[in-house]
Amino acid sequence: MLSDAEQDAKLNELDRILNDPDVVMEPARVWSLLAEISASLPLPLELNGETAYARGEGGRAERTAPTAAMAF
Repeated sequence: MLSDAEQDAKLNELDRILNDPDVVMEPARVWSLLAEISASLPLPLELNGETAYARGEGGRAERTAPTAAMAF
């Protein structure tokens, strides 16, 4: 699981690759970054008809609203 700082760095790099016209587009790097970022996001779970996200130690489920990062 990525730390918040590592995830932010990867998101910033992805943003730079996709939006900076001076940066050469490397599709393999984009896919690699997306795989690393998505692997670190909590998985949605269904609990009594409500969506929850695995969080915290041991992946315990808590009912939370998805964050912007989860909307990827």
